[in-house]
Amino acid sequence: MGYNTIYQKVLILIFSLLISLCLPGVVHAQTDKEELVEELSELSIEELLNLDVLTVEKRAEKILNTPSAVYVITEEDIRRSGVTTIAETLRGIPGIQVSRIDSNLWAVSSRGFNERYSNKLLVMIDGRTIYTPIFSGVYWDVQDTVLEDIDKIEVVRGPGSTIWGANAVNGVINVLTKNAKHTQGLLFSQVLGNEDKVITTLRYGGKYKEDIYWRIYGKYTDRDSFVDINNNENNDRWYVSRAGFRVDWLPGSGRSLTLQGDIYEGKVHSEEIVPTLNPPYYFDSKIIEDVSGSNILGRWHQTFSADSDLVVQFYYDRVKRVQHFNIPGYEEYYKIETTDLDITHTFKVSRHHITWGGGIRYITDRIDNSSHITFNPKSRSQYIFNAFVQDEIELLKDRLYLTLGTKVEHNEYTDLEFEPTIRLLWHPAEGKTLWAAVSRAVRTPSRIEMDGRINQAVYPGSPPVMISLISRDGFKSEDVISYEIGYRAGLRNNMYIDIATFYNEYDNLRSFEKGPVFVESDPVPHIVQSYLGFNKVYGETYGLELSFKWKPLQIWKLSFSYSYLQIQLHTEKDSTDTISESAEGESPHNQFTVISYLDITPNLEFDAIIHYIDNLPSYNLGSNLITNLRLGWNPSRNVEFSLYVENLFDNKHPEIASKYVSAATVQIQRSVYAKMLLRF
Repeated sequence: MGYNTIYQKVLILIFSLLISLCLPGVVHAQTDKEELVEELSELSIEELLNLDVLTVEKRAEKILNTPSAVYVITEEDIRRSGVTTIAETLRGIPGIQVSRIDSNLWAVSSRGFNERYSNKLLVMIDGRTIYTPIFSGVYWDVQDTVLEDIDKIEVVRGPGSTIWGANAVNGVINVLTKNAKHTQGLLFSQVLGNEDKVITTLRYGGKYKEDIYWRIYGKYTDRDSFVDINNNENNDRWYVSRAGFRVDWLPGSGRSLTLQGDIYEGKVHSEEIVPTLNPPYYFDSKIIEDVSGSNILGRWHQTFSADSDLVVQFYYDRVKRVQHFNIPGYEEYYKIETTDLDITHTFKVSRHHITWGGGIRYITDRIDNSSHITFNPKSRSQYIFNAFVQDEIELLKDRLYLTLGTKVEHNEYTDLEFEPTIRLLWHPAEGKTLWAAVSRAVRTPSRIEMDGRINQAVYPGSPPVMISLISRDGFKSEDVISYEIGYRAGLRNNMYIDIATFYNEYDNLRSFEKGPVFVESDPVPHIVQSYLGFNKVYGETYGLELSFKWKPLQIWKLSFSYSYLQIQLHTEKDSTDTISESAEGESPHNQFTVISYLDITPNLEFDAIIHYIDNLPSYNLGSNLITNLRLGWNPSRNVEFSLYVENLFDNKHPEIASKYVSAATVQIQRSVYAKMLLRF
């Protein structure tokens, strides 16, 4: 299907539904979005950071009462940052590494191990997991929504496996969208720029009777390509169309029902150096990837009392990606379907605040092999079962809390996994929190680590020699024991500080060991030097994360964050691995971010963000200092204009390179855009 066609269909669908509002029996409310923004902007810094968070314990809890390293990106942060993708909203959070590989690829990680398929970070949208079980990473190019509909993004650094299960090893990110009640009326947004060429968004929210609120949206994005390290145009342009809806039924008596869904389709261009068995034994391939997917989620929330509630959530998610190489016989096809049911119950008994639950996930995939990447079997289905319990015990009233919990998870690769935690929280004074935690988390194997083969390079010879990374049945889960200590406090009414330190001990990390040499005759005779997946790397990481917020004037907000990270990896004595220790230099040792939000007048905003990212020795890349500016003008409550420039003092720079995939290093170019936002 052509992309102009799907874009037109999305808009026709939206406008048809808008016209249907004129029919009898449908009532819509006036937008209250402006009032919500105004209320949030009037909150003090301490009040903003004292908002409820859901991701730490699967129940609402104040940040000051959470024994974890937590950071909340608010609606105002997203709006005033000027960024246009979910991945970029995460830049500048202490402990989070965000590096853009090219126009459509990002490496996002928590506390190290940053690469394209970062596999130790769990990412969700409204509780729906979005990492791919094929590689255990996230396809950031298709993770999108109406950014104005995001309520907040909760970021938890450190293990979250006791609540969320395997792969929540170094952190959990949960993008939470607004209740449809808070997105009433019409929103239209248009972005025009040199890199973000076109971003068109249309969203409408309405009300049916007195207790059903709904919204629908359509969005189209067209982004330009960047240039490679030699200043040649890179083949990484991308454009995606999407549409979605959300319905919230609020019948009262502590009950609520949410139903939401999305559908998208697009084309993503890329470049890759593909090995071949014919001279010159490699091909600089231009790839066009068809991406599409859909999801639907339902959630029932029943509050029985002030101390007891039940949440039942179900979702279905489908992802399809087809890569078309300009080489005969090279086409890669992935289709992944995930069905998930999760139940969580929270209640209080005396001094115990207990959260428990369980779930089942069914994943099925189909993969068509290419000459570059193969899977055996081509199709696999698997069930994942889990159950967890966590008890927060009040040792001293309103002062001292002990949390004990564990999750038990069964998967078909490694059988049973146990992920316990123990956490202690102390309020030495009002508005101050000291906490400590010890946790165990695991990363279960991905599909490619159990069933896959990557033909990485071919060396000339008679016959030629192919280098292949090949999976092995005995591959085990990676695991970590994490030790954390943190402190957060409101220093004054207009200051807030949050400090976290950690020390992690990793075991059974993935290694590539030199395997047997064998001969293959298809498509031509050649020798294969295999490298097999083992678990012969171990190591330690430690670091410091600091966040400081200050409001020196009523019209001026300042934020500062700093991260220090040290990674030390070792191989076992009998290991032949020569590449895994390079992860020590794939994440920056030092990062800091300075953010300034200045209200020049009640209608004029000037915002500046400075990011410093340390050098990456493993990629031979130097440090970067990135400056982004935004000027926003609000002539009325319903109209907003803004100008944005990214990389003000650097017209282009590389941030990170691809790993395991041979491709040219790409430079991230300066981006400038103008935006118009209308609300009715």
